[in-house]
Amino acid sequence: MNTSDHRTLAARARRHDHGVLVLAERRDGVVTSQVFANLDAAERKVTRTRARGLAASLVLVRITPVPHVTLDELGQAVS
Repeated sequence: MNTSDHRTLAARARRHDHGVLVLAERRDGVVTSQVFANLDAAERKVTRTRARGLAASLVLVRITPVPHVTLDELGQAVS
C-alpha cells in the first residue's frame, strides 16, 4: 500500500475511533481480549461466553492511532 492509499484509508476510518473491548474467560481459565467495531457482535460474544458459565464483560474504548514502529525500534528482539 503506498502512502497516499494509506492516508485515504486513514481519513475514511476516522469515524471508527471507538470500539468495544470484550474480556472473555476461556474454559482453561485464560482471559482473552478482543476489540469489536460492531456492538451487536460484541454482545453476541459476551452472551455466548456467559451461556457456557464463564465470565465476560464489555467496555467502550477509544482507539488511538500510533506511529508505525517495528519491534526492534521498541528495543525488542525480532526473530
